[in-house]
Amino acid sequence: MQFAYQIDLWDADGNCVVKHLADIDDLIVARATYEAACKRWPGERVTLRQGTRIIEDSPPEPDRLRQRMTEGGDASAPAQARSSRAKQGRKR
Repeated sequence: MQFAYQIDLWDADGNCVVKHLADIDDLIVARATYEAACKRWPGERVTLRQGTRIIEDSPPEPDRLRQRMTEGGDASAPAQARSSRAKQGRKR
């Protein structure tokens, strides 16, 4: 049986999956599991994927973080944008 979402713990280089943490079909449960994994392994790279598509990735890769900083925005801007979109969706 194939599940829709996978949560994985990666090595320090981000090249190999060290531990496959979960296979889940429900996105809400998958996001909650991803958040719990990030709290359980702070500072480690944890991903929530749907096949090859990465839905969540923590912590941000250094290149992406550096790019955000040089573009004049701060590193938390994408998270704030997601939060803003979520709030707007609730108003409808």
